Amino acid sequence: MAKTLKQTLQSPSIRGGLFYAGLWGVFGSYSAFMNLELSRRGFSGLEIGTVGSVRAAVILVMAMFWSRIADRKSIRVKMLRWVLMMAAIAVTLFSFPRSFPWLVTAIIFLAIWQAPIDSLGNSILVRMANKYHVDYGMMTFWGAVSYALLNLIGGFIWERVGFNWIYIAAGVGYLLVSVIVVSLEEPEKAEPTEIPEGGDENSVTKKPLKPILIVFLAAYFVFSLAFFNAFGFTANILDMRGASEFVIGLVGTIIGIGGMIVRRGNRAILAKMSLSMALIIGVTMGLVPIFVYGWVDSVPLMLASSLFRGAGWGMFSLCSVRFIDQQASVENASTLQSSLIMLNTFANIISSTLSGYLFDTNPTLIFLISGITALVSLGILLYVHRLESHETQMLRN
Repeated sequence: MAKTLKQTLQSPSIRGGLFYAGLWGVFGSYSAFMNLELSRRGFSGLEIGTVGSVRAAVILVMAMFWSRIADRKSIRVKMLRWVLMMAAIAVTLFSFPRSFPWLVTAIIFLAIWQAPIDSLGNSILVRMANKYHVDYGMMTFWGAVSYALLNLIGGFIWERVGFNWIYIAAGVGYLLVSVIVVSLEEPEKAEPTEIPEGGDENSVTKKPLKPILIVFLAAYFVFSLAFFNAFGFTANILDMRGASEFVIGLVGTIIGIGGMIVRRGNRAILAKMSLSMALIIGVTMGLVPIFVYGWVDSVPLMLASSLFRGAGWGMFSLCSVRFIDQQASVENASTLQSSLIMLNTFANIISSTLSGYLFDTNPTLIFLISGITALVSLGILLYVHRLESHETQMLRN
């Protein structure tokens, strides 16, 4: 039995799948319910939105700080394990604040340790996938499965026992994920074949950043802004429309199923189209739930459109990681991946307070602003697709 388990864990696909299943499962068990839990604790929409903005601001500062240290010292796996263990402590402490200043203090402490988790994990796992020629999309597929299940299970449990144990359970989950991290592999540095005159040994392995990357990052930020603004108060809006905690959890499950579909077929999808076209399709799918959530009062239709929410963000986020990795060398892999996290969180800084204010005043404006913003992102991505097509044509010639 022990031998079989050891052989199983030697598979890079299984190790990567276990990591994403654990990490996204923990996130799924509590993230969909946080704003509702804080609302029931007595905090206003503006206070909840401000907390989200504070969290985003801390991550904006800390994500690249941690990731840059990990890149320079080649301690990505070690650092990932330590920040997960600290996040376990921090998320547990989030249970206690009853006043706004203490809530802000707790979210700052939590955000410090959560900041580099995604960038470190993505840079490690996408490099492992490339090294062993396995499907990175399938690794993240198991994350989507776990996210879907834990949303459903969480909704079922929290509806019966209340939210008292939600953050303690998340803390235990983060500790378990830190154990899984031990099985991951530190990305290997490329062997330089020639050091240019006047250069250093790292200069041959670093790729210069192209203008297409800057344009892509702009599109990424704008769509993140639209997405987070639209869905930050999903649980609260469903609660207003009479949905139970179980139904709120079911939304997360359907989102996860949408993510599973595109992640399971990601390799086949990218065999037929470019990364930029896949990103365009992701944004287009993401527009569907934005308009349904905003202008349809039917909870069943909101549930159905959540499939496109999961598929859209799944396609967009997975292809974004791949797009960034194309531009990165191993020496700056985590740092460049952290740029996605920073843009994500900068979008959160804006959207959290904005959506909190709009939720207190006119919730429909949340979705109108988000829809317009997503369309802007779509336009920028069309330009990225044009640049990518031009580069491909130049290489062929």
